[in-house]
Amino acid sequence: MTPSAFADVTVEAGTVRAVLARDQARALCAGHFPDEPLVPGAYVAGLLSQLASRLLADDDPTRRVVEVVRCVFLHPIRPDADVCMTARRDEDTTASSVLITAEVEIDGRCAARALLRFA
Repeated sequence: MTPSAFADVTVEAGTVRAVLARDQARALCAGHFPDEPLVPGAYVAGLLSQLASRLLADDDPTRRVVEVVRCVFLHPIRPDADVCMTARRDEDTTASSVLITAEVEIDGRCAARALLRFA
């Protein structure tokens, strides 16, 4: 995954938001359900992890994702959709690990949700 996967990234008030670059999403879909392309779920989970790590970059850049506690896909993610991703610290964060809640939103509805543990 490259930084160009995101068209725009902002960090504000403990939340990081990003927009998935459509050209990147289209490239991922080559051959993935050709008649009805979907952004692969594994790639979406990886992007959520990459986005979540940006929250920790200033505080502790050595932390890495060690567990995908849960990742749920609620709606198909199409490459031509306006895909917005957000990540924020979860309340159950401890000194030894940080939990990050990350979501994918399309047209005002949640398409995917993940809980990621960093240590």
